[in-house]
Amino acid sequence: MKHYLLLLFIIILNTSILNGQVLDDKLYKEDIRSIQFSPQGYDLGYPILHSENSSSLQLTFDLMGDSQPALAYRLIHCDVNWEKSKIQSNDYLVNSFNEFYIENYELSLASQQLYTHYTAIIEKEQLKLSGNYIIQIFPEDNPEIPWLQLRFVYAESLVDIKGAIEKATNNLMHNTHQRIKFEVEYDKTTFPYPRTNVTALILQNYRWESQQTFKPLFIQNNKLKFNYIDNRGLFNGNYEFPFFDTSNILQTSHTIRTLEQDDEGVTHCYLYPNKTASNNYFYSKDMNGNYAIQAENTYETNIEADYVWVHFTLISEELPNKAYVVGRFNQWKADETSELIYDGELRLYHVGLFLKQGVYNYTFVTKDSTGKQINLLGNYSETENDYYIFIYYKDERLQTDKLIGWKRLNSENGL
Repeated sequence: MKHYLLLLFIIILNTSILNGQVLDDKLYKEDIRSIQFSPQGYDLGYPILHSENSSSLQLTFDLMGDSQPALAYRLIHCDVNWEKSKIQSNDYLVNSFNEFYIENYELSLASQQLYTHYTAIIEKEQLKLSGNYIIQIFPEDNPEIPWLQLRFVYAESLVDIKGAIEKATNNLMHNTHQRIKFEVEYDKTTFPYPRTNVTALILQNYRWESQQTFKPLFIQNNKLKFNYIDNRGLFNGNYEFPFFDTSNILQTSHTIRTLEQDDEGVTHCYLYPNKTASNNYFYSKDMNGNYAIQAENTYETNIEADYVWVHFTLISEELPNKAYVVGRFNQWKADETSELIYDGELRLYHVGLFLKQGVYNYTFVTKDSTGKQINLLGNYSETENDYYIFIYYKDERLQTDKLIGWKRLNSENGL
């Protein structure tokens, strides 16, 4: 009973603190690594729950060291702007007791680095309201201090979305940008106030940093048109993602130039250097910034794969702003943990990151004056990208946004 009252107090306290605050992906505990959040059984997917099938999401991560603390998670419903919805947990959870224990965890086996691998499952049956969600991971004995916070969505299929991807018509952006045009067919009786209550959101390669939001440009019969002709709906084309493969750390490869072992027996992988943008585009198949944990000669890769130092190099003159290496492996965070160091004598940037064995996409970015990431490898309209369109409708009774439809587009099918 005391534990229940304590948890209830913490939930009320967190609610008052989080109201009006924009929530995003955030790592509070540095010892957590190799975060993967995807549909169960498909590690390269994105955390989208579907109302019309038996989908579930799987969140996995490693806690470095030999401790195995008991962890739990809570779920927080958010509006379209990722501010906490002003509703109670029993408005969006089937079970209003908002603490779910993580019972699946294993200590690493036969690896140089000790870690505990955790697996949390989110079932569709836990939720009764579509929309944006935050999952917060915390220790059971200290629930007011989150260790990890991630975004996911729970989507219904109540509208029909048709979209296309094309090159920018603006001559200055024709070779560097991609434009998204789309329309939404809806039921007027179900959604009577679309002009004010519908919001569309687009992500490129499921990067929340890239999001753009829209209101309908005009309404024609039962169709909402989003065919903007200005800069709205324009996205930098980016460049195909470089990759490296550390599934075998016993020999070099076409992505790893040199392998070394330090005095503690930890492997260091030195990648072939990259260069900043050129005038030429070259197609290469990639995973749009994703990564997969893989290790040769293992039976249970999640607990047998080891950690290695991966050393990145970018050949470039010194830039006016800081440079970073990002990908889904670090939630696209361009911060002090991913910042590149400039060597003026060698005229290059470099950094080493401690990563689990696997196949990784990555890229190099800097930031403009608004904090938006700019790809240092260039922007080309021919680049293959995924786009995710989400359609939200504001529920007048609950005063929050439901996610009533979504669609994935790929530029290879549209340009």
